[in-house]
Amino acid sequence: MARRTPRTPHHTLPEPQRTQYLALEQAVAELPNPVGDVLALVTEEQLSSMLERLSRKSRTAVLQELRTPSVGQPSTHAVRQALGALRRCEGAQQTYIIGTLTQPTLDGMWDGLSTWLEQGSDQGLSGLEELAPDRTVLLLTGLVQWRVTHLAVPLLHLVLRDHPLSSWPAEDADAIVRACQAFEEAHRSRPIDSTPSEPVPRPVEPPVDGKEPAVPDESVSTIDLSTTAACTTQAERLRDAFASATQVVSEAATLLTAGRVVPPELLQPVGQVGQVVDEVHAAVALALHEPGPYPEQDLPGLLDALE
Repeated sequence: MARRTPRTPHHTLPEPQRTQYLALEQAVAELPNPVGDVLALVTEEQLSSMLERLSRKSRTAVLQELRTPSVGQPSTHAVRQALGALRRCEGAQQTYIIGTLTQPTLDGMWDGLSTWLEQGSDQGLSGLEELAPDRTVLLLTGLVQWRVTHLAVPLLHLVLRDHPLSSWPAEDADAIVRACQAFEEAHRSRPIDSTPSEPVPRPVEPPVDGKEPAVPDESVSTIDLSTTAACTTQAERLRDAFASATQVVSEAATLLTAGRVVPPELLQPVGQVGQVVDEVHAAVALALHEPGPYPEQDLPGLLDALE
């Protein structure tokens, strides 16, 4: 089973950055399979080098995801097998694996990325390419990491501006560069006290009789858990809340390690986790119609109750 990845960064962005990030997603979607094009260029030696740069835990996780023997340093045959599997990956699994493989490269770029986002120094942006092992790894990092954190958008800007493959239509690459620039400008122009926009709420189950639902008493949970679909919706809501919080905590840790100040608004999803947990826990307790015992207010306990 493919590992879940955190929700895309736009869920924690304020306006107008959120709108510009969504516009960037649309621009990238117009370029047919750019990650697949770059993966076709990756050699066994390059993949082996990327695996060697990972911790043993991360390397094992990647190889297991690729259904490749993961005991010790992978052999030449295992790397060849892993490369073939990686080229067949799609969607969230592809983002997870390549994101893990290129994380060491991104880790060395945080200062340059932050400087570019805040100041727009073209010299700082161009200097990032020197921090990647080679052009292929640079392309993979740029094409994938912006989907994990919005702070990597400048890297996508760099690879599409200075290192596009000749097979990519120039007008599509230029459109992505312009979308990156629009996002970066929105980021630099943000108010000092800007706060992230709220995630779009998931729809609840519609009334089966087509009537408008009655206005509930505020002291009673209004979350519907009467159907399998409704429980699945709340389980996804919990997972999304925890994933968003995990993502921003990771970003905050990276900023602190680089000696950067963490914007207070970045941590808002962490506080939202408690609200979501309280709401779902109250709904589960009400749905059980029993004095107890009720599940703990944690992710495993609540997911088990919803299932």
